Amino acid sequence: MSDSVDSSDEDETRVCADCIAEQFLKTSIEQTGTDGTCTYCDEEGKTIPLDELADAVEAAFEDHFERTSNQPDHFEEIMLRDPEISYQWERKGEQVNYLIAEILEADEEIADDVHEMLNDRHSDFDSMAAGEETPFDGEAHYTRKDVSDYELQESWSSLEKSLKSETRMFNKQAEATMRVVFEDIATHKTSDARPVIVDAGPESAISSLFRARIFAHANDLRQAMAYPDRDLGPPPSARAVAGRMNARGISVFYGATEPEIALAEVRPPVGSRVTIARFDVIRPLRLLDVAALRAIIVDGSVFDRDYIHRLRKAVFLERLGERIVMPVMPEDEPADYLITQAIADYLAGLSNPIIDGIVFPSVQSRTPGSNVVLFHKSSRVKPMDIPQGAEIDARLEETDDEGTVPAYYVWERRPLRRGAPVATDLPWPMSMPYTMRDEDVRPFTLQVDPTNIKVHHVRAVSFTTEDHDVTRHVYDDPGTQPFPSLDETDRRF
Repeated sequence: MSDSVDSSDEDETRVCADCIAEQFLKTSIEQTGTDGTCTYCDEEGKTIPLDELADAVEAAFEDHFERTSNQPDHFEEIMLRDPEISYQWERKGEQVNYLIAEILEADEEIADDVHEMLNDRHSDFDSMAAGEETPFDGEAHYTRKDVSDYELQESWSSLEKSLKSETRMFNKQAEATMRVVFEDIATHKTSDARPVIVDAGPESAISSLFRARIFAHANDLRQAMAYPDRDLGPPPSARAVAGRMNARGISVFYGATEPEIALAEVRPPVGSRVTIARFDVIRPLRLLDVAALRAIIVDGSVFDRDYIHRLRKAVFLERLGERIVMPVMPEDEPADYLITQAIADYLAGLSNPIIDGIVFPSVQSRTPGSNVVLFHKSSRVKPMDIPQGAEIDARLEETDDEGTVPAYYVWERRPLRRGAPVATDLPWPMSMPYTMRDEDVRPFTLQVDPTNIKVHHVRAVSFTTEDHDVTRHVYDDPGTQPFPSLDETDRRF
């Protein structure tokens, strides 16, 4: 609202804040209006000219509403002509004068004056002569516009192209686009008031996580049973392969809130053994909830010009949430994981808000629960309390009257001397330099529960599928019309 209008002009129609109940407009008039007498209630107070109020209404209509057709569409025409049904056509939407009164939350007199002013602005002789309906004609009807995130989608598509084929390191376009998309992310809520950033850690809903690892060789499995803090936690950077949320060489913690989800996510082959361990989260963390990201609701006023931009971003974030969790074929992973890896890198580097990881639905399991990835900065596992000089032996089987059967045991023989120092220089089969471990200054985030480790023998794998018939049509071609080639047909896989 402008405060440049001279309130001494007695002929000017003015509206005060008390005559407008819509909160955003009311506050705006109180803050930027000028002292004067309201034309409608004759009270003194902060006022604005009626044409300024009409400007605000016109802008709200431009951003949030669209005029409906004053004629039935093709399908409705068919129903009107059908004698079998008693269809009565009604124009969609709400009549413009009533809608103006509704969004202003003002008396009918004010709404009618605003409507008349807008109608005068948009009427012209040619339209009247041709009998054409103008935007604020008395019979015009309006409905809410569908919110389009076209501009953000275009920016994001350009970002993906840039990451895949141009620049991956120090990509300024990626940083700029991520900044726009994720600014104020901590302020978003869902329709049921769930936050987009959720807590994890002691006494929270996510207080422990399950991590699975496939083992093809007995020696590797014995090592993992003996030292689960080391061999069942995140791999060292030298051994970290690329994943949905990390580039090669970036070690992160992939886990799940349920062991069944952890097992399904590693997609083990038949004949393998999978070890699943529980890791307790020992310090408070903050995670971006992708499921909440897909259900953001944005409240605001149609008179707030920034409201439409927030709505568009909410629509885009919903699409982005779907993009983060959608299944990726193994042969497409190197390229299609680039964008989710970039998202994780950007979020991991944020200082306001601080985000430690991402929680997202599983596409591999229907078990209720979620996947969780903890960024490198928040994925350090606390070493087990193993005294110096302790001997550890792990066994995978035992012999009984029926022969050799699977049996998993770990014996930890500790020295009798009390107060023995804790071992920090444990054997590492991957030859990781111990100086690298000593230089790790990250806070401890996870602690393995050695009493909650299970080995799963994968005997079979089941699938949940949808069956669709392939219909084949065979007919004689008269030769008058060429059969469409495969490239010309609609291929949607």
